[in-house]
Amino acid sequence: MPQQQQLTQSVWSHMPAQPQVQQPASLWDVDVNSEGLSSAYKAQLEQMKRQQREVERLREEERLREEEMLRQEELERKHEELRRQQEELEQQRELVRREKEELERQKQIDLQKREESKRLEEEARRQEDEKIQKEIQKQRREQHEAEKRRQDEDKKRQEEERKRERELKKQEEKKRKEEEKKRLQEDQRRQEEIRIKKQEEEEERLRQLQLEQELRLQVELQQQQEREEEERLQREAAEKDKVETHRRQQMELQRQHESLRKLQQAQREQLANMQLPAHSNWADQQSQQGGPSQSRSLTEIQEEEARKENDRLHR
Repeated sequence: MPQQQQLTQSVWSHMPAQPQVQQPASLWDVDVNSEGLSSAYKAQLEQMKRQQREVERLREEERLREEEMLRQEELERKHEELRRQQEELEQQRELVRREKEELERQKQIDLQKREESKRLEEEARRQEDEKIQKEIQKQRREQHEAEKRRQDEDKKRQEEERKRERELKKQEEKKRKEEEKKRLQEDQRRQEEIRIKKQEEEEERLRQLQLEQELRLQVELQQQQEREEEERLQREAAEKDKVETHRRQQMELQRQHESLRKLQQAQREQLANMQLPAHSNWADQQSQQGGPSQSRSLTEIQEEEARKENDRLHR
């Protein structure tokens, strides 16, 4: 600008004497069509004006390039943040999938144990039947030999009478034992059905709880992303505070997953404690040890922990 003023003064100083006219403040105020200017000065003025316009154009282009670079950098930062959040979500989904697979594997192990227990019971019954058959055959042989040794009809009649009485008592005892055995087996079957039903209800409750937590986590994550985007557009200066807030929320999500893992561990321990013994005195042991009440106590403890966790999350 000082150079333009000097040139303007130089131009007007070489002009012929003219009536008093106000001197222009800059080259832009000089009229190149004025008859008082020489062609050389006119050309020089035109060249300087073109150079000035070129400089302003280059400055404008540089400013636009800088703005474009800033926009590109901001867009890339947004894309990187979105990619990182998606990776964290995928990791959470993979963790939940593995926990589901572990539950399914534990369920298969329990099923195999029940089948093995049933097979052992059937084998024990078969051996008991064989033993009874052998005992019956032995008794029959002994009775047949005794009958051959009897010499008189009276002793034979008395022996036969005693034999009938013994046989009747044995049959009554056998019938009583069979009824008792059936009763115990029926009690055991009912207890097994109750245990399986409780186990299925507990698994369903845990699945529902896990699904609710997953949905809640997804909603919280989506809401958090929306809040972060809105706050970023409104206040760029608060970016550092929002990053710290996001980190605390991620730690909260990790703590919730840890709580879910502990709850599932407690469920697996409950399933292990609920396994029933496979022998015939199971019902008596259950009544002495109080097995069902212990299972109910563990279930109540787990439900209380789940309620506390839900109350804390809602707060």
